[in-house]
Amino acid sequence: MSGAVSFVGVRKFYGTVEAVKNVDLAIKAGEFVSLLGPSGSGKSTLLMMLAGLEHPSAGDLLVDGRSIVKVPANKRNLGMVFQKYTLFPHMTVAQNIAFPLTVRGVSVQEQRRKIADALRVVRLQDFGDRLPGQLSGGQQQRIALARALVYDPPVLLMDEPFAALDRKLRLEMQDEIRRIQQELNLTIVFVTHDQEEALRISHRVAVLAEGKMQQIGTPKEIYEEPANGFVAQFIGNVNFLSARLDGWDDKVLVALLPDGRRIRVNPQALRPSAAPPGTPLRIAIRPENLAICENSDNALGSGTVLECVYLGEKTTCVLRTATGADVTVVIGAHDPKPQPGSHVAFDLRVDTVPVFAEAA
Repeated sequence: MSGAVSFVGVRKFYGTVEAVKNVDLAIKAGEFVSLLGPSGSGKSTLLMMLAGLEHPSAGDLLVDGRSIVKVPANKRNLGMVFQKYTLFPHMTVAQNIAFPLTVRGVSVQEQRRKIADALRVVRLQDFGDRLPGQLSGGQQQRIALARALVYDPPVLLMDEPFAALDRKLRLEMQDEIRRIQQELNLTIVFVTHDQEEALRISHRVAVLAEGKMQQIGTPKEIYEEPANGFVAQFIGNVNFLSARLDGWDDKVLVALLPDGRRIRVNPQALRPSAAPPGTPLRIAIRPENLAICENSDNALGSGTVLECVYLGEKTTCVLRTATGADVTVVIGAHDPKPQPGSHVAFDLRVDTVPVFAEAA
């Protein structure tokens, strides 16, 4: 069982609307890749084309180097798990899991062995005789997963499978699918609109918008070195500041802020790197890279506190600057919290931070 997947110049039209625009993506065997983006970004369409439920208008789809574009969906041997469990309510758990084996003509004896293995993988060994209506939502999702794994597919496709679960259960299922992926060394292509989920479970994340691939990279690369303003803003929270390119200092970008202050910008995050001095910039700084400070002298900026929201391990404070821009700062959950209406200064936590800069 291998499971390398490639999208090569894939396009998809619905009438005159191009939903997927020339997407190239290579996924290694045993890799967990999430397709992440807002509604209408093309992520589910890519997955449906891989599953054989949609046909690409152009380009090719490869599994282990062989084109599957002309292979019917039921012959592709790819596992699929949807948001809706689609379990047969009148069948027991074991019968539900056995269904794809029965269709493939697997012997009853072999079915019993494979069902037992699948139930072991999802940790529901004692649930084979129950009906789906006797299971919780998380247990039903595990059975749907077991059914998709029972015939040993080289690739597992998952379309927002945990979206209907509550947060605690969703986190448990994320841990479970990571464990299963590692245990089976399975290739997983996972569709989600949840940024935190994608960062938490994936080896790499492919960010899409309006049918185009915006960036593909590890969670760390996507978060700390976004390729453009969309990725910087879509992945987590970000503050945008206006500046001008002042020059370079030992391969580190120096940006000049409107108040005359210079800050150093991580060069890996710069787009474009060849911009000349004086180029207007838009700089993105993560809230956790800012801190509220008592002394406003030489601070990055200041503003009026609009609100502070307690979130358990942290508190987020939103400040409105004199220009009308809102800046979010993260402080420790037990740090002193400024009162709404008070005027405070904010500054960088460190001299050089992983931020994004682009020509404005």
